[in-house]
Parts: sequence; C-alpha cells; structure tokens
Amino acid sequence: MKGFLKRDFYLILPNLRFYLIFMLFLMALSVFQVANLASFLGFYLAIFAASSVLSLFSYDEMNHWQAYAAAVPGGRRGQVDGRYILALLMGLVMMAAEALITLLGRAPRDLPMSLLYGGMFLVYIDLAIPVSYRFGTRSRTVMIVIVGAMAGIMGMGGAAMTISNAGGTFHGASLGLVAGVPLLAVGLAGMLLSRSVSLKILTGKEL
Repeated sequence: MKGFLKRDFYLILPNLRFYLIFMLFLMALSVFQVANLASFLGFYLAIFAASSVLSLFSYDEMNHWQAYAAAVPGGRRGQVDGRYILALLMGLVMMAAEALITLLGRAPRDLPMSLLYGGMFLVYIDLAIPVSYRFGTRSRTVMIVIVGAMAGIMGMGGAAMTISNAGGTFHGASLGLVAGVPLLAVGLAGMLLSRSVSLKILTGKEL
C-alpha cells in the first residue's frame, strides 16, 4: 500500500507545487482582508483537491496501473487503500489551509466553514472514486451531474438558512456548524463504504 500511496503522491506533486504558490499569494491577499476571499478559497481548495485525486485515474489508464496492481499480491487492495488515504490527507490539508486563510483574514468566527468545505470534499470523493473505478475517464459526465446536484442542494440549504435568519445573525460560523459537522461526519463514515465498493469494483474487473 505504501508503494501505491507514494506513486500517487509523486504524480500529483507538480500540481501541489503550483497549488502552494497560489496559496501563498492568496494568504498574502488575506492579510489585507480582501472581501469574500475565504469563501472563494474554500471552493477553490475543494475543487483543486478533488481534481488532483481524480486525475490519478487518467494515469492509471495510460500506464495500465490497474493491471499491474492485479498482478501483485494484495495489489488491488493496496491501490484502493493508498488512494483513499491520499484523498483523506488532501482533505485535511485543505481544511487546515482554509482555517489559516480565515485567521489571516481576521475572521475567526468563520473558522467552522473549513468543516463545511472538508465535508463537501469528502462526500464528493466518496461518490467520485467508485464511479471513476467503474467507468474510468468516461466518468467525467457522471461527475458533472453529481457536482451539479451537490451545488443545487447546498444552494437550497443556504437559501433556506438565510431566509430563516432574517434578523441578520446568520454568518459563516452558523453554516459551518449546522451543515459542516454533519456533512463531515457523513463524509468520513461514507469513506468506509466507498472504499468497500471501490475494492469490489476493482476486484471484479477483467484487466
């Protein structure tokens, strides 16, 4: 499993370098309290982290990595475990970066928003990885539909909470705690089920 995890990490390393430079730039902006920067960054970080993980399936197909995993004892399980561990690590880094940006922007009450973005990322990954193992790079259309559905659900939820808080007390902390904590819990619990489904899909494939 360590070998598969290391391989995935090295493949996304060029993206991580660009990501780090861009983050440093945004952190510098946050010191000047640019409006809505933390919200923009939260969505950007989630999208970047998810796209980085899913890009690994393109490498799998180009280099026939799934066939290699099938030929190695315990290789399929190791490949699946390595990918989920990498996704979890990406989620933790994303949440920590969002929290840091929020603090630099002098908006500590919005720290719980990092939980919301982390939960959204995990739920998306729970759905995306099994679909990608099943359909490979052909899964892009399916994932676009999933993204649209999730965005619609989050939009309706945010609108409902805004209407219910007509007194003006609604802020990032409220949304982060009310929606973020349950979503994060669902994402973490769903990762176990998602892993089992992915392993079953990959094990049943004829390569």
